[in-house]
Amino acid sequence: MAYIGVSPQNGVRKKHTYTASGSQTSFTGAGAEGITLSYKDSNFVDVYQNGVKLAEADYTSTTGTTIVLAQGAAANDIVEIIVYDVFSTSDMVSASDGGTFAGNVAMSGTLTLTGNGDFNGDLDVDGTLETDALTINGVTLAETISDTVGAMVSGNTETGITVTYQDGDNTLDFVVGTLNQDTTGTAANATLAATVTVTDSTANTNFPIVFHDESNALLDDTGALRYNPSTGELLVPKLTVAGTTTTVDTVTMNAANAVIFEGATADAHETTLTIVDPTADRTINLPNVSGTIPVLAAASNTAITSTPAELNILDGVTSTAAELNILDGATVVVGEINALDLGSTAVGTAIASKAVILDSNKDYTGIRNLTLTGELVAATVDATTLQIGNTSITATAAELNRLDLTTFGTAEATKALTTDSSNFVNFPDNAKIRMGTGADLQIFHDGSNSYIQDTGTGQLRIDTDGTDVRITKSNAEFMATFNADGAVELYHNNSKKIETTSTGGTVTGNVATDTLSVGTTSTNGTFTITGSIVARETDGQFELISRDTSGSTAADYGDFLFKGQRSTDGDTTTMMKLDGETGDALFSTTDANPADNSGSSRGVVIKGGGNNSAVYIAAYQQSTIIANRLNNDGQIVSLRQNGTEEGNISVSGSTVSYNAFSGSHWSRLTDNSKPTILKGTIVETIDEMCDWYQAQFTVSEQTTKVVEGETVEDEPKLEKKISIALPSGKSVGDTISYTYNDVAYDAVIIKEDDNKHTKCKISDTADSKKVYGVFADWDADDDAVNDMYVTALGTHVVRINKDVTVSAGDLLSSNGDGTAKVQDDDIIRSKTIGKVLTNIKQETYDDGSYIVPCALYCG
Repeated sequence: MAYIGVSPQNGVRKKHTYTASGSQTSFTGAGAEGITLSYKDSNFVDVYQNGVKLAEADYTSTTGTTIVLAQGAAANDIVEIIVYDVFSTSDMVSASDGGTFAGNVAMSGTLTLTGNGDFNGDLDVDGTLETDALTINGVTLAETISDTVGAMVSGNTETGITVTYQDGDNTLDFVVGTLNQDTTGTAANATLAATVTVTDSTANTNFPIVFHDESNALLDDTGALRYNPSTGELLVPKLTVAGTTTTVDTVTMNAANAVIFEGATADAHETTLTIVDPTADRTINLPNVSGTIPVLAAASNTAITSTPAELNILDGVTSTAAELNILDGATVVVGEINALDLGSTAVGTAIASKAVILDSNKDYTGIRNLTLTGELVAATVDATTLQIGNTSITATAAELNRLDLTTFGTAEATKALTTDSSNFVNFPDNAKIRMGTGADLQIFHDGSNSYIQDTGTGQLRIDTDGTDVRITKSNAEFMATFNADGAVELYHNNSKKIETTSTGGTVTGNVATDTLSVGTTSTNGTFTITGSIVARETDGQFELISRDTSGSTAADYGDFLFKGQRSTDGDTTTMMKLDGETGDALFSTTDANPADNSGSSRGVVIKGGGNNSAVYIAAYQQSTIIANRLNNDGQIVSLRQNGTEEGNISVSGSTVSYNAFSGSHWSRLTDNSKPTILKGTIVETIDEMCDWYQAQFTVSEQTTKVVEGETVEDEPKLEKKISIALPSGKSVGDTISYTYNDVAYDAVIIKEDDNKHTKCKISDTADSKKVYGVFADWDADDDAVNDMYVTALGTHVVRINKDVTVSAGDLLSSNGDGTAKVQDDDIIRSKTIGKVLTNIKQETYDDGSYIVPCALYCG
């Protein structure tokens, strides 16, 4: 390709960078770029020392290969020498004045001539020559072609054809001489020869049959109508015979529906004579008599073996065809057959001397007397009077049906009550024994539990003249004993725990009570425990246990509330709550999540259970955490991960240090995706801001009553803001349903106030000035948006391209593929990512890129 300068690699500007030794004045040879210093004109040389351009008086440039400083440079000073090449042009053809090319001119593009082109030599065109007009030796191209063709045809030597070229109008005149064919007449009136000879053929070939079109042509149908002389076969696609056809010899029909009879009326109804596909040769004879051939109802391969005489036995029988079909396969005489002659309306009705035929419902009526010698087995018996052993049964059918039992000994609805073989009466689930006019006393079992239930207004009494009344388990373990004129004993797992005495009662073991009052009920000196409380001493420790007896699961635990009370009106407020279920400690609040609050709701919560152990602090118009180290300087806050200190905040005099510091920004990809990004990957900003949304709602104040009856504010009004992902189809200001602590609230969508976090992308531009930092990690919160941490300040690892070697002190810029490269100078610029601290590789990735520790400058 064309260029201006020394070479395509160097161009018109060359940079030579040298690191000075102590007091060095002369700089020559190859610099850090590997290019040897040389220049043609000292007026086109610039010299920089530590980034500052030197005046011409500060150096000498006369040799063409050396620059000499007027004052020696200090050790490690950076001297940059910029050389600009000069050039001149010669042997050129002017674009405006024109000229002559002495040599050949070649071009691969298009040559466009706006004037006339005069070529003295040959013009060699390998492609297409396009021109509006072309003359050859002063003659137009069209005339040249006409003259060339005319010369070619005028020299024709073909017999009987003479061609003359008319140059005036560029036409050809053809004259045809005498031909040797008779061309008289027309094609439509061709003269047939006087004699036509027809020869005999026995060829085994299917010849087409030619037929006349009733005009002036002969036609055939391309082989559909043909004749074979060898086989004598005449193939006709369809044959319609107007008269009578006589066939001599055998007719073979290769079709299932062999013969179709139209009948006297030509319509859509025909009679088809067909056959059952034979499996052997068959012969069917037509009889030598006149009459009608009978037909069968269904196709069959079974032959009728009866003789005509045997079939004539039915001659004179008055039965219908349907009645005769019943005899299919029977051997009866005429009288027996006539017994079936009932008439269609008498089926199912008794007729003297006729057969018994049931109707379609299997019913039969009209019998006067029926004598049985065996047993009568019937599903139902319809009779006016029923006798057993000449004794009439007077019970009604409904009364007899009460004895229709499924199982003896089992109570059934509307059935008689019986005992089983063991003399037991069994009642199924929910079958009740009810006593009293109003069914006040009921005894039953519902499938899970057994009940003795008194629904009346009186008393349910268990009375005994014996020694005691007992409630036992399996008649083996005591649950309760009520002794006549004595103690009442209550047991736990067959172990007596409570026993009444003449003076009170005795309790064995611990006592848990809903309310335990000690002393008076006045404000002073009252000790009241509400709930299921256990206070005990174990191994020298005092234990106070709260049991939740109203919990829905066995995992529920009781809470401890520490309240203050006003002496003026007795109102109380909760100062501290210990949640027995979660282990959380709440101070000056009953809200377990004060970090979500807005407005003035405040408090401190120490979460102690599960994966949510944390301290939540909500303060109103003041610091949320105050850390005060007394007496000396040092560490104030220690930051640990998995037991190891990873950083801390310390104070020294008036200076606060954030140690092991890495400063990160929040950012997000434009499509909110969460791909795998290697740590240290270079990212750059895009012109799109991050957005975060919250559900804002109000938790109304809750009031409750304590044992003394006073009303207190147990939970004040709370304003909540909780981070959410923007629901599909919703926008800021819309109302949605949000569930918080198992309660659904009407929440308004708001946008978080943030005007400084932009979205980003993996850097795809080399030396990009929009570098944001390096990828550190994904934000692991649960707000349904995929935020990432982009580290921009402090120390972090940076991902280096696999083909780049770095050294400590190198400045880095983007390589355009998510990795970094060495910056082309040592000046911190807007494209600078940071400085390499050491070239010790911390990790090498599968693609060959690697990470090294760096100090970041891009945040």
